[in-house]
Amino acid sequence: MISHLKKQDQEKSNGLLPGDSSGCRLVWLDLAKGIGMALVLTGHAPREWMQESYPSIKFLFCFIYAFHMPFFFALSGMAYEYAAQRGRKKSCISYIKDKVHKLLIPWFCFAAILYLFFFLASLLPFAGRILSGSSFALIPVKDYVRLTILERNPYGEHIWYIYVLFIIQSIYRVYELAYEKTLGRWCGEAFGTALAVILSIIAYWAFWPVHHIPDCVKTYAMYYLYGVLLARYAGDRTEKWVFPSAAAGLGLTCMYTAGLALEMVEAAWIRHLLFNVEVFLGIPLMILFLIAVSQILGKRGQHPLLRWLGLHSYSVYLLHQPFACGLLGIVLSSLLPHTYGWVLFTMAGCFLASIIFPVIVSDIGYYLGLGKVLKNLFQIEDLTCNILGGEMRIKSGK
Repeated sequence: MISHLKKQDQEKSNGLLPGDSSGCRLVWLDLAKGIGMALVLTGHAPREWMQESYPSIKFLFCFIYAFHMPFFFALSGMAYEYAAQRGRKKSCISYIKDKVHKLLIPWFCFAAILYLFFFLASLLPFAGRILSGSSFALIPVKDYVRLTILERNPYGEHIWYIYVLFIIQSIYRVYELAYEKTLGRWCGEAFGTALAVILSIIAYWAFWPVHHIPDCVKTYAMYYLYGVLLARYAGDRTEKWVFPSAAAGLGLTCMYTAGLALEMVEAAWIRHLLFNVEVFLGIPLMILFLIAVSQILGKRGQHPLLRWLGLHSYSVYLLHQPFACGLLGIVLSSLLPHTYGWVLFTMAGCFLASIIFPVIVSDIGYYLGLGKVLKNLFQIEDLTCNILGGEMRIKSGK
């Protein structure tokens, strides 16, 4: 399998991600997405009671959650800018239509499938008793729709990212179009960049939305723009910053995690200071550090398994919850002792299942001839075929 995965690095770009000047995919960007997915799966592995019982697990959870989603938004911004630099920038309407197809439709379809699954499961006596006492208890449809749109989907909390990414990408593309047609004619790129930064900071400070989704939009738009700016002005020249960004980013994020997440700081003004320093300095430095690491790894070796995880991050992200991670974590927690060793075993099991389960689902779906459905409605790739065949093209099924 390793040899087949290494072969992927020699393939031409399939248009899903930008390539370098030779036309090949940016290996380091795939590796960065793989690192991001590994962080996501690690952050989703522990249950809430594990965090409350063991401070080390809570520290790990809060540390990862401080920057792992901003990192993904920054990578999306970088991919957008690289595509624009290589002449693959679409018109505003075409771009938004494409994002509706690739993001909004999968988000809606997956949300509908989740509710149908848990509705049917609640009708079974044994499953209904287990679900009724958990976070997956059945709720009315109207509450489910409201939570999915404004807050978090109660059965698939992770899909907020897809929804928010669609909104942010659409807003940024509209901004670009509006600027190009007005101020851009006289002020140039530098002023447009500065204006975008100012507007994103104003949006962050001026609006205090009461719901999760609007809050994510105004917050993560900054990091999406940060990714655009890194790709535009830094490119692949971030390696020299790996050590200073690591020292500063890791240090600030550890201070933030210990002070706020672990509640080691009681003074309100210090907590407020730590939060804002992390938002505007710690997280950008962590993003820069992880990008630099990815670029170094891309030059020193192929890292096929990590790159595979990056190539198929969307499919793994969509399918790993709630079945492979959430439900499995609940079952293992009810069967195994709550000692530290078994807690680590449960987390490792959830992590591995989060990778294996998407592969099994895609394999069964494509084997049954449902490839077009999986691809068109959910953007789910044939993961097994990509592993064994060494191909980067997404299969569409028979």
